[in-house]
Amino acid sequence: MLAKLGQSAERWSRSLIGGTLPIGLDLGTHALRAVQLESECVGTEDRPRYRLRAAVRARRDESADLENEGPTATALRPGLRQLFGRGGFKGRNVVVGLDPPELVATAVNLPLNGKSLDDPQIRSALSFELARHITCEPAEAEIRAWSLPKGAGMAPTVMGVAVPRKLVTDLHDLVASAGYSCRRIDAGACALARCCTVFCQPPSDTIWGVLDIGQSTSRLVVVVDGVPVLQRELPTGGRIFTFRVAESVKLAPTAAERLKRDYGIVGGYPRSPNAMSAAEHGDEPSGLQRQSPEPDQPADEVQVPRLVFSAVRRSLTNLALEVEKSMAYAMHLHGDLPVSNLYLAGGGAGLKGLADLLSQEIGIDVKLADPLAGLSFEGPLPGGDPSCAWTRAIGLALLGRVS
Repeated sequence: MLAKLGQSAERWSRSLIGGTLPIGLDLGTHALRAVQLESECVGTEDRPRYRLRAAVRARRDESADLENEGPTATALRPGLRQLFGRGGFKGRNVVVGLDPPELVATAVNLPLNGKSLDDPQIRSALSFELARHITCEPAEAEIRAWSLPKGAGMAPTVMGVAVPRKLVTDLHDLVASAGYSCRRIDAGACALARCCTVFCQPPSDTIWGVLDIGQSTSRLVVVVDGVPVLQRELPTGGRIFTFRVAESVKLAPTAAERLKRDYGIVGGYPRSPNAMSAAEHGDEPSGLQRQSPEPDQPADEVQVPRLVFSAVRRSLTNLALEVEKSMAYAMHLHGDLPVSNLYLAGGGAGLKGLADLLSQEIGIDVKLADPLAGLSFEGPLPGGDPSCAWTRAIGLALLGRVS
């Protein structure tokens, strides 16, 4: 049931519901998002174009039915039915995304020697490698894999993913309880990479990444020549940023969230080399101290971003360091390829100034993932979320595309 980036076209999506793709369902820890796209006539264009047919969102805590009880909780069933009911979706086919800890993803070095990933010996070796990382018995897990680009030395050759079979069954039952059919279960890392590949169009033959900043954790996916080769879970997220701001300036979390959203860190951090490291050790750069508002610029537009940056700088320092280490690892294995971009996804990526700061710190081009830039779409997204928050859901919906 698991699918990988670059899998052959899902022609059933067209044969069943015309040019409408399946519904991408993102069971996030903070919010549920469901998206459906439609193919548009491309005319003389080389790449397909899509229209956003429907997008719906529900907070996990929107009602008692949507409390944070896990992706297969019975309490989710009426809430999921309500979510689908308000979207105006066409057809009943759904693609669901899974991430750690429910899904285990591990890169391993298997001597393929020309054998396919379906070869019994290869599957047995892959099961053995994944067994140490999963909580169930290998015989009780759904295991899938995709080949990795050739790297230097003893670089991993295969990315293996495993999910408990009971969880797969539960997800099918959960979607069926809302009157829909779960046609695919996709790795969240693949959905993120797929969305950025289609709509952000990173340069080919490069190393790039997607940093999905959620509420409590962030997920980094490193992609080489279009294939996800590394996935990391990082203990930093938007809720942590809000908590740091609230704690620092003695505000309620709701007020801190507004401060973070409205002002961010734009202009609040120093731009000199290694400035974050100096600030982390309490050595505030003199350049930052000398900053003053422009004549027509309100003082709070300078002072508030400084306060926000000061509150979250430790978390941002650690985040930048982990991203830099992961990119360096990919460069070590694929040194013949340049690093191009890092795309920011997830609701936490909407922190103003974050992309510029990370670009300054890790030395590569960092930008917000903006799938709406490549979609025909009218009207604001539900909940007022930035488009980068919908990256994963749109990537799941794209699994049904016909190339």
